[in-house]
Amino acid sequence: MIKLPMEHNTIYLSGIILIMGLLNPILDEWLWRVFFPKTLPNKTPYLLFIHFCYALYHSVILFYCQGYLSAIISLSTYFSLSNSLYYLRQKYGFITPVICHYGINVAFIIIVSDISYSI
Repeated sequence: MIKLPMEHNTIYLSGIILIMGLLNPILDEWLWRVFFPKTLPNKTPYLLFIHFCYALYHSVILFYCQGYLSAIISLSTYFSLSNSLYYLRQKYGFITPVICHYGINVAFIIIVSDISYSI
């Protein structure tokens, strides 16, 4: 059973939808695909470090909710996702990974809503 540290009220769910659905994809993609790659040298070890930090940042919550196994699986998944989104940004520009991120976050909102509110 997934244990989510959240309250069951409409305001909380609305806040998640607002932040995760509208603000997070733009801020996340700008930070991890634009700011950090421009701040650090454009070499493979630095890019791998950025992808690892992205994966670690997004996997920490699973460690607290689910434990080591979920965190390790999540870490490898997010590392691959980060690499893919970076490739999309390099090849097609900033808007493409943002749209992908919107899709991932909409799926996240649906899953959290289903688990939390059984809708």
